[in-house]
Amino acid sequence: MNVSVLKATAARRAQAGYVDPVCNIKKQRIFLYRGRNDTCYTAQSVSHTAEFFRLFEAKVHFENSTIPSLHAIPTLSTGTPCGTEGNYTESSPHGLEACDYNGVFHALNFIHGGKQSLNPPSTQNPGSLFRFDQTEFDLPRAGLDINSGGFVYIPIKCKATGARCGIHVFVHGCGMAAYAGPKPYAFNDTYARRAGFNEVAESNGFIILYPQLRYDDRARSASEIDNCWDQTGTTGVMYTDKAGAQVTAVMRMIERLQMKSINSPVHQNKHQPILKDYH
Repeated sequence: MNVSVLKATAARRAQAGYVDPVCNIKKQRIFLYRGRNDTCYTAQSVSHTAEFFRLFEAKVHFENSTIPSLHAIPTLSTGTPCGTEGNYTESSPHGLEACDYNGVFHALNFIHGGKQSLNPPSTQNPGSLFRFDQTEFDLPRAGLDINSGGFVYIPIKCKATGARCGIHVFVHGCGMAAYAGPKPYAFNDTYARRAGFNEVAESNGFIILYPQLRYDDRARSASEIDNCWDQTGTTGVMYTDKAGAQVTAVMRMIERLQMKSINSPVHQNKHQPILKDYH
């Protein structure tokens, strides 16, 4: 992979207005992770990603093969033993590995902490995790789950009058959706509840958005059957751009969160919902 070609392509698409100006990347904080036993990222793809962002003068931290996980989110104690494949069960969740390393906190602390570290994780509030209807955000080829919806975590402090909270979006991996794939698996809210984002959000006051895919009979490729977010243009040639179906869908969710008051829980705020509550 010639990363210089990717840089030139990004600059050209930015100049045409397809993506935002690439100067916005300068000094952005990018956290990348690859487990030592990962058999998925074997062709230096994460190294190339780091190189790409560094070419635009972003501040990049690459946690490269220092933690003995598989292709997974490393946690302090949640999930299967570090380096052990799981399944789609509550006791052995696929893609969460107990590696004595809080990957989510390290990532969010680098991205959002800046010069001042984030507060350490606290206990999440089960009543702050909501399921919402994604129907209005679904576009042709976006592949959103319109049957079961997505998830959003809104910390207690973000529901207070006048609260100002940031938003972090967690885009699930292949086979990690609530409806996880061709078996079919029902992974439900496993990642939204157990990956560790909510605990950091609760102690630091920002919202976590968990959009969910479910192509079902709309799937046109193996990656879509596995409910992967588009990485290769299966949803259209504009998939990486602002006009891309999935990019647009997620941005509309973010805009809805920014628009609406969050003075009360979603399910109690029927007249002006943050995101349309799912029933």
